[in-house]
Formats: sequence, C-alpha cells, structure tokens
Amino acid sequence: MNIALFAKITTESSFFEQVNFMLLCFLLVIGVLAILSLVTSLLGIFFKSLDSKQAAAKAAKPACACANMPVATVAADDSARIAAIISAAVYAVLEGAPHRIVSVKPAAPDLNWASSGRNAIFASKNNIKK
Repeated sequence: MNIALFAKITTESSFFEQVNFMLLCFLLVIGVLAILSLVTSLLGIFFKSLDSKQAAAKAAKPACACANMPVATVAADDSARIAAIISAAVYAVLEGAPHRIVSVKPAAPDLNWASSGRNAIFASKNNIKK
C-alpha cells in the first residue's frame, strides 16, 4: 500500500481506490489498538510484580503485636469486650492509623438484604387504601 494514496483520494476516486484507502486506515487503527493493548498489558504485569514484592515484604513482618493472639469468643451481652475486639480489628486493618469508634450496635435480626430491599420496593408501590 502506498502512502501517496492518502493524498490522491477524492470523491472522484475509483471504487477500488476507496476500498484500498479504507483497508489501509482500518489496518492502521487495528495496529495502533494492538500497540496500546500491548503497552497496557506490560504495565499491568509490571504493577503486579510490584504488588507481589510489597506483599512478600508485608508477609515477612506481622501487622501488629496482636497478630499471633488467639481469637476470643464473646458473649452477646458483653459490650465492653466487643468494643475492644472491634477496636483491635480496626487498629490492625488501619495499621496503627488514628481512629475513633463512635458506637457499636447489634445487627438487625434479619440479615437478608435482598429480601429487605424487595420489601421496601413493594411497600413503596403499594397503593391499597385502608
């Protein structure tokens, strides 16, 4: 394919010249997309290798001093212990960053979120008059 083809395409060009031009442009676009795909894949591989190196470095040292402690079982009415355990978990996840627990409340007895959402939608659509 000839680069001079770009300069001589006009509305009076023959059908085969126009098809040739379209194929050349199509191949150019596909080539650029392939190069972009290759570059993004290589960047992904590079960043995955960085992540694996950082994860290996983190795995070498424990997150906190409480990492090797046994898991405690807590009674449902012991709110001070629950707050302490939640605070320790937040401390471990945030890696020692400052935090404040405002309140600890028990979860609702019905943890079926899909059913609750459906019920709320049906209740909002209910037009039955009492």
